[in-house]
Amino acid sequence: MRILLGDRTGEIRAEVTRGYISQLTWRLNKPGIADLFIDRRDPACTPELLRAGSRIFVELDDSLPPWGGVLELPRTWTRNMLQIRAHTIERLLSFAITPKTLAFYGVPVGTIFVEVLQDADTRAGFGLDFGQVWYGGNIHWPRYHFRDAMWVINESLRKMETCDYKFTPFVLNNKIRFRATLQEQLGDDKRARVALIQGVNVAEAKLTEQGDIVNRVAVVGSGSTWGERQVIYALEEASRQTYGLRERALTPSDVTQETTLNRYAETELRDNAYPHTLADLTAANRTPALFSAYDVGDIVRVQLPDYGFGGYDAPMRIMARGYDPRSKRCELVCDEQFTYIPVFQSEDENQPGEGEA
Repeated sequence: MRILLGDRTGEIRAEVTRGYISQLTWRLNKPGIADLFIDRRDPACTPELLRAGSRIFVELDDSLPPWGGVLELPRTWTRNMLQIRAHTIERLLSFAITPKTLAFYGVPVGTIFVEVLQDADTRAGFGLDFGQVWYGGNIHWPRYHFRDAMWVINESLRKMETCDYKFTPFVLNNKIRFRATLQEQLGDDKRARVALIQGVNVAEAKLTEQGDIVNRVAVVGSGSTWGERQVIYALEEASRQTYGLRERALTPSDVTQETTLNRYAETELRDNAYPHTLADLTAANRTPALFSAYDVGDIVRVQLPDYGFGGYDAPMRIMARGYDPRSKRCELVCDEQFTYIPVFQSEDENQPGEGEA
């Protein structure tokens, strides 16, 4: 394992020789964190390289992907050591805001993704490149007013369309950089060949069912009066029959297009029509799921014979991975995959009662 430090421009200036990094985390559509511990006698322990905004890049063994990002506060001193928090680059992007009004007219989410990030990189020098960018889906007309780049991605793009993003660290010409990717869905369906099995390559497990179940949603468009505000209704009938009618209203700002309102409704039902079954697993680097065989976003098979009602065996998507380079301990968070069928309804359509099938 190598821990490289760069200045605020990403220029690599030193390698940590007397220190270590805590558990590294990769999370789907969310930032990761870690803690760097460095001996104060290490030549890399300098104010320039260990201030907020400096870059870090970690090369790992065990066929795991590299981890990189930015050093931030808190910074804690003890007599002989310095501890400083590290975040993936999304941390800095949350401090890059749009102008007072940034308007898009009939474009896919991929166009918005690239333009917002390019503008942030031009102004602040984050060191961004672009990998694969998905330009599919519907076209949209959003307006943003002093919104930060990560708000645009998480609270707008990913609610207008079903899509995933990631920022992959890499080194080019001795500089730490980050490749931005937007895809309709990150990862591959590997359930036929990659399995996490209790007693084989899973040492510890916890299975949790959670979430706020919502199976009917009303999405309210923008407008100056209620009379001109369009409302989209959608229902997931199988969930309603199983759990009873559970409703929620959404009022996204500056959204008037019917296609965009439909997507908000679909996203709400996809995320909440059924309980989320989450598995927290401690995984070993053994077949049929070597560490190199899967990544965050992939769908794998999870078999836990001692869990659930009569055992658990289902496809699950890897939502997060944590790895401690010192102990070689790998922890996973997985989410069960399910299908849903939303049905769009008119405003005056009769709603089923609690006892109706």
